Amino acid sequence: MIIEDNPAIITAFTMLLEDTQWNIQTPGKDFKLASPDGTLPHLILLDMLLWGKDGKEIARSLKKDASTKHIPIIMMSAYPDGRKQCLDAGADSYIAKPCSIDELFSTMAKYA
Repeated sequence: MIIEDNPAIITAFTMLLEDTQWNIQTPGKDFKLASPDGTLPHLILLDMLLWGKDGKEIARSLKKDASTKHIPIIMMSAYPDGRKQCLDAGADSYIAKPCSIDELFSTMAKYA
């Protein structure tokens, strides 16, 4: 699942990942974590700042919930101190924006 507010990044990541093992979901502003059949994502790519919301708070909430704490979260940010903030919020990994395709794939592969 890609939780990101920049349409260009969503499009780029979706295009990069469409021919891989990953089934991509991009839920948008009012995202629901579970699909209509109740299936949870296997991995979440989460931006640090979303539509004026705090991605760090979303990560903290997911990691506190017994039903979602097992889902790996890779947080992304263009902020210079983003790594520490995201990891402190409970992210399993961090990618600085902009990132290379190799970095995206290798980070995601850790959770395949």
